Amino acid sequence: MKIIIAVFVLFSFVLANRSYSQESAKKPSAQVSVTGEVIDSRCYISSGAKGEDHKQCAIDCANGGIPLAIVEDATGTVYFVGNANDQMKGANELLIDYVAEKVTVKGKVVERGGAKMIVAKSVEKAK
Repeated sequence: MKIIIAVFVLFSFVLANRSYSQESAKKPSAQVSVTGEVIDSRCYISSGAKGEDHKQCAIDCANGGIPLAIVEDATGTVYFVGNANDQMKGANELLIDYVAEKVTVKGKVVERGGAKMIVAKSVEKAK
């Protein structure tokens, strides 16, 4: 089941990145900042797991291919993260060092079908 979820989410990233590339030529969006906790998308969405107690599980999930995401502090919105520098890669390598910590991600936000993604230009530990 984990593999099916991972494949589905990764496929969604590829589609979102392609959509982002196609739509950005028509309608460029402004760069924004999103601040929140780095979580693994599977455990957070299925059971609300996050925080220091869940850190090692989230790292294991990320190393197994589950995409890391951000839960925005201000709204509780989950943002999947795309890698602006390499659209064929996910953003786990950008986020893995910050699992269960607060970060600020800067980039462009794209949305489709209720899913949100920030295509990250930069990631840094939140102040």
